[in-house]
Amino acid sequence: MQKITLKKIIKKKEISSILGDIVAVDDVCVTDPGGNILIGKNNVENPSPMHPVNLEGKVIGWVRGEKAQTLANLLSYLAVQELGKRALAKETLEKYKELSVIYDATEKLAANLDPQQVSQLVIEEAKKIIQADNISVIAIDEDTGLCRILASSGTEYHPEIGFRLGKGILGCIMDSGKGEIINNVL
Repeated sequence: MQKITLKKIIKKKEISSILGDIVAVDDVCVTDPGGNILIGKNNVENPSPMHPVNLEGKVIGWVRGEKAQTLANLLSYLAVQELGKRALAKETLEKYKELSVIYDATEKLAANLDPQQVSQLVIEEAKKIIQADNISVIAIDEDTGLCRILASSGTEYHPEIGFRLGKGILGCIMDSGKGEIINNVL
């Protein structure tokens, strides 16, 4: 993510216009952290105190002039808003990527009706989203009442052996109907 600078904030059309109006009325000067003037004129004859423009505890610029404190607070607020926009954009992009994976998986699943192949596709797509050493897709055989592993990845549990609901770790998880993340099983 690009660094937020006061210069980039001030260059925005709306902000630049408003600051231009303020500078025309009040004798203020806005500088970057190094003292380079971004807007206004540095009045050396009438030195006034400098007020920092802050973002996350760091000074990203300075304002000097009669109403400098108010303008510094406003610019600090605008910097925080810009940071919030960037965080929201990043989160939106991450959600888009997740939805894209789900959409791709849905397309693949719709093209397959075989439970074994569908289960393998589910595992492949799940591995793209979550980090896991072992993943299994398990279904209950309605005829026998046994749980059978349709597909797995990682250390193989013997897929040909079924297990009963309520018996052992997998049987209890299947019986509860809620997924579980289990660490250090062995």
